[in-house]
Amino acid sequence: MIGFLKKDFFVLRKQLLTYAGILVIYAVVSVSGVWGPYVISAIVSLVTLMCPLSALSYDQMSRWDLYARSLPNGGRNAVLGRYVFTLLVCAASAAACILCSGLLSALGALKVSLLELLINHLATGVVGLLMAAATLPLCYKFGTERGRVLMMVVFVVVFAALIGGMALVGPSDGGGGASSGTAEVLLVSGVILLLLALAVGLLYGSYRLSLRIYLAKDL
Repeated sequence: MIGFLKKDFFVLRKQLLTYAGILVIYAVVSVSGVWGPYVISAIVSLVTLMCPLSALSYDQMSRWDLYARSLPNGGRNAVLGRYVFTLLVCAASAAACILCSGLLSALGALKVSLLELLINHLATGVVGLLMAAATLPLCYKFGTERGRVLMMVVFVVVFAALIGGMALVGPSDGGGGASSGTAEVLLVSGVILLLLALAVGLLYGSYRLSLRIYLAKDL
């Protein structure tokens, strides 16, 4: 599995550097005031979803599956490596965004609470994992081209659910002072941790489904 994992990183090394450059651009734009600092968080969902899909697309174009399936446990390790790769890029992109936000905060360039921004980074990471869990089996089943179209449907559904959830929660009235703010942060953090656990669980279920699809497919 380690070999398949390294292969994905080697294949996408230039793309990962591109995403690092996009993060720098987002940071500069957020400091300039054109967009808010929350735009930095977008890189987490972008990397978490697009990197595994790009790696899968390269595999299908190069017929890599023929070689992978010829190895002992190659099919299982290929799919497992792809999902571990997804988790790693999500964690790495979230860590990069947190580091970037911490640096901006230290320079006094942030106009919002650093803790609030960090929570936002984690939330977008959870969204990215949920979308990857929903999209990867579709790409294994139907191919990356049709899978990308279905991915857009998944994105619209997830986005609509998030907007609906925010509407149900409603805005805070700002009462209660610092203790109320601390309780709200703790509540939001707890919800995000629960959603993260749910996302990892769904990702495991997605892995089992993708593995079944992959092993049943005629190459």
